[in-house]
Amino acid sequence: MGVFSLIMPILGVNHFNNSMISGLYFLLSSALGCYLFLKQSFEKSLKDPYFQFVCIFSLIIIYLCTTTYFDYLRPEYQTNEEIFNTKLFFALFKPSSSFSKVTDIIFQQLMIFSILQYLNFRIKNKKEVQLIFTTVFFIIHIPLFALFGFAGIVFVLPSLFAGYCFVYLIQNFKYGFIYSFSLHLSFYLFMGIILRETNLINFLV
Repeated sequence: MGVFSLIMPILGVNHFNNSMISGLYFLLSSALGCYLFLKQSFEKSLKDPYFQFVCIFSLIIIYLCTTTYFDYLRPEYQTNEEIFNTKLFFALFKPSSSFSKVTDIIFQQLMIFSILQYLNFRIKNKKEVQLIFTTVFFIIHIPLFALFGFAGIVFVLPSLFAGYCFVYLIQNFKYGFIYSFSLHLSFYLFMGIILRETNLINFLV
């Protein structure tokens, strides 16, 4: 994620420009991460892993179809100029930007799962793991202010709560990975709708 956020924009790659390149980057990074860190722990740690993958794939299709609906059938709600000014490209709901954002979420969720596997192995106290992960997750989002300006609040503030929710769901529910993934997708879907259909984005420019 750090490489994408810091280097890719210099190369003219983001969730809108050359978004297929960014999507490929996240997919390859996810595949490499799975091979290096998760190839043995996935089947051991996830209940019904193939069922969960099918559910996640279904959620991705629903997300892409919903964003496409808003892009093509509700153009009167587009605020493209403000979105470009804030660089919150996920709210464009273009098929290409939505695909890129989905691959970003896939990468982040696999990273979250990897970190939790490491922490759970090292630390047996669940609440301690939750506290450490929530704190780290929030801290690593703070630099987004440097990239997005005040609009970074869209990511930074929710990260304080999302970090705890992700770890809690994965730790305590049989299909926690699905719930965590769906929560992540839902945030970007509903935040995108809010930014498009309200005046909130005008306060972020």
